[in-house]
Amino acid sequence: MKKIFLFLMIAPFVGMAQNNPDKTYIEEIKVLHSNILNEDRTLVIYKPAGNTIYTLPPRFPVLYLLDAEWQAPMIEGQIHYLSGINYAIPKMLVVAIKNTDRTRDLTPTHSVTGYDGKTDTTSLKTSGDAEKFLQFMQNELIPYIEKNYNTEPYRILSGHSFGGLFALYSLLYNPDLFNGYLSISPSLWWDKKWILNKADKILTAETPLNKILFYSDGAEGGQFHKNVRSFDSLLQSKTIRELSFKYIYYPDETHNIEPVKAFYDGIRFIYHDWVPDEFYDDVRPINAETFTLHYQKLSRRYGYTILPPEEIINEYGYNMMNHFEKLEDAVDVFALNVKNYPNSYNA
Repeated sequence: MKKIFLFLMIAPFVGMAQNNPDKTYIEEIKVLHSNILNEDRTLVIYKPAGNTIYTLPPRFPVLYLLDAEWQAPMIEGQIHYLSGINYAIPKMLVVAIKNTDRTRDLTPTHSVTGYDGKTDTTSLKTSGDAEKFLQFMQNELIPYIEKNYNTEPYRILSGHSFGGLFALYSLLYNPDLFNGYLSISPSLWWDKKWILNKADKILTAETPLNKILFYSDGAEGGQFHKNVRSFDSLLQSKTIRELSFKYIYYPDETHNIEPVKAFYDGIRFIYHDWVPDEFYDDVRPINAETFTLHYQKLSRRYGYTILPPEEIINEYGYNMMNHFEKLEDAVDVFALNVKNYPNSYNA
C-alpha cells in the first residue's frame, strides 16, 4: 500500500508540472588559484538546476561576468527570468569573477591620468595588466569551467565601465576567445582614448569578425558620451564583415544604474529570436517543421547544434492540443522530443 500511495502522490504532480517546470538556478562559490596572476580568485557560478520532469539539454553556453560582487545577483535574476517561463534566451551557465584589483586587471595600459585628464597616482598606479588577466581567462579560468561543467562552445563576455573597456580589448586582441560581447559604458577615455585609436587601426572591412557586440552608455555625458559615439561611428564606417553590433544610449540612466537596462537589451540582442515569433501567437499555430527549421537557423548562427529545447516543445505541444485542438499536429510536435530526447520518460 505504501508503494501505491507514493505513485498516486507523484503522478498528479507530474501532470500539473508539465506547463510549469522547475526553473531555478543553483549558486556555487569556487576559489580558483591562478599561477598567472599569482593569487586566488573567487568565482560565483550560477548553473541551471535539473528537474524531474524534463531531460534538459545537457550543455549550456557560458556568460563570463566581470565585477561579480556588484552585478552577479542582478544578472543572474535577469537570466533566470528570461530563460524561464518566457523562453527569451537559452539557459546558460554564469561565471561571475570577483575583483581583487579591477584597475590592474581591466586596463590595457599603465596610466595614471584620470578621467578629468589629471594625474591620479593613488588609485591608478597598478593599472595596465589587462593582457595578463586575459591570459588568466584563456589558460586557467575557461579550461577549468569547461572541464568541470557541461558547456557549449559559445562564450559571452560582459563588462561595465573598466569591464566594458576590457571587453573591447578582448575583442580586438583575442577575438577567438569569446563569441558575444556586452560592453556597457566602456571607459574609452582611458589613456588618451587608447582603445579607440587601436580599434581604428585593427578593425578593417577586409577582416571577417563573426561576433555579436552590444555597447552602450548612460548619462555620463560630455567626453564620455562623445567617445562611445565615436566608437559607434567607427564601426559604422568600417562595415566589418560578419560583425553584428548594436549601440543604445540611455540618457536618463546614471553610470551605475544603466547596467540594469543595458544588460537586458544586450543579452536580448545576442539572442534576438531564440524561439520562433509565432510561438507566442494564440491565433495561428505553427507545426513541427517550423521548429526544426528555426533551430537549424540558430545552429548556423551560433556555430553549434541547437535542438529545440524539450520544455519549449512540450509546452507548445500541449498548447496545440488544448488551445488549437489540433491533435495530429500536436503529435508531430511531441514527436520532436521523442526524436531529440529519447531518454526522457516525459517524451
